[in-house]
Amino acid sequence: MIGLNYLSPKKDKPFRFIALPFYLVGILSMLILSCNPEPANESLTGEHPCLILTANSVPELQNGISDFPLLSSSFNEIKTKADRSLNEEIIVPVPRDLGGGYTHEKHKENYLSMYNAGIIYQITGEEKYAGFVKAMLLEYSKLYPTLDIHPQAKDQAPGKLFWQGLNESVWLVYSIQAYDCIYNSLSKEEKDSIENNVFRPMVNFFTIYNKTTFDKIHNHATWATAGVGMTGIVLNDTTYVEMALYGSDKSGEGGFIKQIDDLFSPDGFYAEGPYYQRYAIMPFIVFAQVLENNWKDKIDIFEYKDGVLNKAVNTLVQLSNSNGRFFPMNDAIKDKDLQTAEMIFAADIVYYNTQNKELLSIAQNHDKVMISKEGLEVARAINAGLTEELVRKSVVIRDGKNGNLGGVAILRGDFDTNQLSLVLKANSQGMGHGHFDRLSISIFENGNEILQDYGSARFLNIEQKQGGRYLPENTSWAKQTVAHNTLVINQESNFNFNLKEASEKNPRIVYYDINSPELQVASFADSNCYEGSVLTRTVAMASIKNKAYILDIFKVDRELPATYDIPVYYLGQLISTSFNYNCNTSLLKPMGVKNGYQHLWNTAHSSEINGLSSVTWLNDYRFYTCSFLADENSEVFLTRIGANDPEFNLRNEPGILFRQNKASNYRFLSLYEAHGSSNSVLELVEGTKSSLKELSFLLKNDDVNIVRIVLKDGTIATLGFSVQNDENAEHQYNIEDETFKWTGNSFMAIVE
Repeated sequence: MIGLNYLSPKKDKPFRFIALPFYLVGILSMLILSCNPEPANESLTGEHPCLILTANSVPELQNGISDFPLLSSSFNEIKTKADRSLNEEIIVPVPRDLGGGYTHEKHKENYLSMYNAGIIYQITGEEKYAGFVKAMLLEYSKLYPTLDIHPQAKDQAPGKLFWQGLNESVWLVYSIQAYDCIYNSLSKEEKDSIENNVFRPMVNFFTIYNKTTFDKIHNHATWATAGVGMTGIVLNDTTYVEMALYGSDKSGEGGFIKQIDDLFSPDGFYAEGPYYQRYAIMPFIVFAQVLENNWKDKIDIFEYKDGVLNKAVNTLVQLSNSNGRFFPMNDAIKDKDLQTAEMIFAADIVYYNTQNKELLSIAQNHDKVMISKEGLEVARAINAGLTEELVRKSVVIRDGKNGNLGGVAILRGDFDTNQLSLVLKANSQGMGHGHFDRLSISIFENGNEILQDYGSARFLNIEQKQGGRYLPENTSWAKQTVAHNTLVINQESNFNFNLKEASEKNPRIVYYDINSPELQVASFADSNCYEGSVLTRTVAMASIKNKAYILDIFKVDRELPATYDIPVYYLGQLISTSFNYNCNTSLLKPMGVKNGYQHLWNTAHSSEINGLSSVTWLNDYRFYTCSFLADENSEVFLTRIGANDPEFNLRNEPGILFRQNKASNYRFLSLYEAHGSSNSVLELVEGTKSSLKELSFLLKNDDVNIVRIVLKDGTIATLGFSVQNDENAEHQYNIEDETFKWTGNSFMAIVE
């Protein structure tokens, strides 16, 4: 057993999150078990299964498999997997590996195998499936009592089967469902062995040893509370359910309800961003449905906080691109999309609750549903032809439990059959998974990243890359401000990279107007991320002669002169620039020594820019141009990610860095345009050059910007933006021989 002097792999540093010495936890666990009554032969509802798959739904599911093709194919897929597992040796190895290693992956495989076999047992009644789950759980009942903390545990709250407790929670969520499915096939002795040697000790491990993590407001705790609560439902232990809902001490300062309160905004935005919203949505929605099936008389969970859990799934859909991938904010891995396993559970359950027919398309595209009453309802609706296409629209999604901590603006438009999307990120920090990227933007067309957010520096579950952990470069590069398409002052990151300070201060929404397809505008501000500076970023998607132009005005109010950098991380191949530059062809040096600059190669440099300048690149057979205003204090650097990266953990991708020297109060003005095409198969190239002729400020005062865009064909577009946030305010300005008059926050006038 692990005693008082157990240390983490870091020299002489005990785990900060250990609430009690582990040998005391073992004693307490035995005392708790001895005080608990004999496991009852029924769940809280008096029947099994009772979680997601319920006993009263089984007969209808058995009939539905014959009637509805999607339910049938989903059942057959699970059965094929279960049959394959039954033909393999049951192996429950002693844990030793990080993520991606053999023992880690085997324990993941085991809980999925048990889950599949449990479902097939309920539908077919064939004892061999129940026998497989029983044999596996009895093996765990021998192994689990012998385990100490996982040998690869590090800084994060550890598990016993896995290097982090999070994976253990996921194991419990799936395995308790398998146990629930075969419960009635087991003898009392078998139930006692499994419950007293696996499930109850695991609950005690979460709620006593890892109590600090269990009570956190964080996705790790969401999985843990869901697992503990579901275990309580199956084992008829209301104490477990109450701890899951209200924290280990049942005070309400932790637990599932507190997580819903604090992690979701009224619009259904999750504090850690869409990547982790996708991951956490499964335990949130699954445990909520379990409560709906078993505790509805005590809490109407899907109505709680104005139905925010249902909203969260619909919001998550809006946080995906036209190709289904989630916008990669914060610690995101870019491959995750609407077709993940979590979204099958979430979409099926929320469709069952809300009848939102757009959610049917997720199941239809995935060609899979849950084997449950919710999945049956989805399969029936799809078979009846009720599916509606997902509509991704322009939205501003508020952040913060009360909706007052900034937010995310997504401007969308369809031009020449291409959907263009602009994301302006100005929400709360996102806790430990948040990046220091206030007022950053990213641009997408037809699902392709045009201006990218780097996401995280991590190779998920690849053992050779530190077992899938977040890599050191996640901190030294991916989280730093310079790694994002936003302003950096004096080569320092927001809040001097201080997480506590960043978590206490938030951006604000100045105004937005997204109702007109001709002109959509969002303006956000932050007065905290750099001391003595107020940053305001106003972005607009304008349709000029049915062609999209993205206008970007970044206003800096600051008394003391400083160096301003705005990096732009484009994806694609550089085609041309309007300025000359000196290219570093034989010797590369980093852009700096800290705050992420140490990871940027200085590949070329130009100070010969003044007035309107531009950079054009090619991405997926389409040309893109960023045009910008420069003056005598402007510089441009062409950069590439990958300096000071001896283990090649970073992607070697290009960027442009616009630098303004000796600046105090200043406005950056940029215009992004997609144009032309290149087809190497047909050897056809057209529209390689931007249509822009002139870009200028006609007016820039404290409250108003008026911008003029002149195209090469003679079209003149004039756009005005006010930051007074008054839709009834009247504006009139006489500039030279022209008068500009409008009501509200913004306007656009076009003369052809």
